[in-house]
Amino acid sequence: MRHPCGGPFKAPVIHVDGRVTVCCKDVALELCLGNINQEPFDKIWNNEKATKIRLAHITGELDKIPKCSSCINLDNTFVTEKELVDYLKSINREDLIPLIRR
Repeated sequence: MRHPCGGPFKAPVIHVDGRVTVCCKDVALELCLGNINQEPFDKIWNNEKATKIRLAHITGELDKIPKCSSCINLDNTFVTEKELVDYLKSINREDLIPLIRR
């Protein structure tokens, strides 16, 4: 299993029109989470779609996100084990911590 990409965890990209995505390679905005002209950034960055993307990276289920599953730069933005553990704790998903400690 590949190490999760750091983009969905700590590298938001805000396009000129206000749309927010989790990846600088997402030029077609397939992973768009919302628009900062319509709602606050923290609400966008922590919404259900963002959580699903992050969990797919943690669990290795990238087939659920075609943009990520075919990415050749998946390991480009590094996220530490501690950051992943802290994230899982913040969303009450401690049950997934063993997956990242393999």
